[in-house]
Amino acid sequence: IKFIDIILPFADTINELEITINSLNLQNHFINKLFIIASGNNKINLYNEVINFLEFNKYNFDIEILKDENELTTAGTSRNTGILQSLNTYSEFIGFIDSGMTVSENWISSFYNESHSNFIRIGCTKYKSYKGAELISALLTYGTRISLNSVPGTIIKKNKCIKFPSLEKWGEDIIWMNNYREYFNKVPNNLCTYSFFQNSIIDTYKKYINQLKEVLQQKTPYKRNLYLQTIIFLSSYTAIALTGLFLNKIIAIYLLTFFLILKFIKKNKIIYLLRFEALITIPLYLLFDLSKICMVFWSIFN
Repeated sequence: IKFIDIILPFADTINELEITINSLNLQNHFINKLFIIASGNNKINLYNEVINFLEFNKYNFDIEILKDENELTTAGTSRNTGILQSLNTYSEFIGFIDSGMTVSENWISSFYNESHSNFIRIGCTKYKSYKGAELISALLTYGTRISLNSVPGTIIKKNKCIKFPSLEKWGEDIIWMNNYREYFNKVPNNLCTYSFFQNSIIDTYKKYINQLKEVLQQKTPYKRNLYLQTIIFLSSYTAIALTGLFLNKIIAIYLLTFFLILKFIKKNKIIYLLRFEALITIPLYLLFDLSKICMVFWSIFN
């Protein structure tokens, strides 16, 4: 019973796209159409890459390739492009997934059994990486804890789906999900898995800096949260520095270590503290935080 369209923004690599489509293909008998939306600065080349890829790889459901025609493309504008096109099909529901993710084997089938009584199920995302630079990138960015509520993995009835914010480069998913807070998950269900992390700490840092630059150029709630984080971090590091200057340097080192470990545990399972990668990750939090503080104050005074 083909009752759902899938919307997949694409601004990554063909390898990531292939893994996602292959996982969807296991549930092809439920999927009416997959909309792949090429976006980003390289969207024309990505669009052509997908066309070439699909010429040699066939799947058991209909796939339509779209271009996000907005001048400034975001995950939100790409999803809106897919939503608009999906309104022309007969399927009743829309599912969201991101490139580089795999869906659980019963992601769609389990919802079909309850679709007569529920119009939405918010997604859950698991982040997985095994070792080395990729694990460090995961520990620094998304973390290794399950994201209990995420747009990827969400299934929603078309007539209940509102558009995504189009101006926010980062944080548009949080704004969109807040419209459905009463349906948030309390426990993980039907996990989608993301495992494509940078295999270079330097590349991860560069990506982090670029994200900060993009957020600071916008006027969004996410930018206000960034300012609030900066104030908290600056106050914490200042207090630790003053402790070292006027009280005791050993106590200051202990406080700094404790603070960074708390940040680590907030994002990651405690068991990862026993990994060698954690020894590299924890000091890097300090570098990332100081970079954030410097960039925020630079944007304020320039």
